[in-house]
Amino acid sequence: METFLVYFAVGLVYDVILTIDTKAVAAGNGWLSAVCSFVATIFSVFILANIVLSGDILIPTLGYALGGSAGAYWAVRHTRVHSQFNK
Repeated sequence: METFLVYFAVGLVYDVILTIDTKAVAAGNGWLSAVCSFVATIFSVFILANIVLSGDILIPTLGYALGGSAGAYWAVRHTRVHSQFNK
């Protein structure tokens, strides 16, 4: 259960970063998008490697996927990205 919760939290954070990145692209905010994209890429590579090398794939993958879903839902509802075009 602890493994599931850890990967749930990691998936949640990862998808919040990705959703902010997507909103930054839509708003034309290049710097925020670049930073979020860099962090998300590094984050995903380490998480994928950790899941694959752990040997137990099912529980971490389910936790990560459900956390990602919850993170995307939360970020869409609760984050705002300001456009560079409206300055």
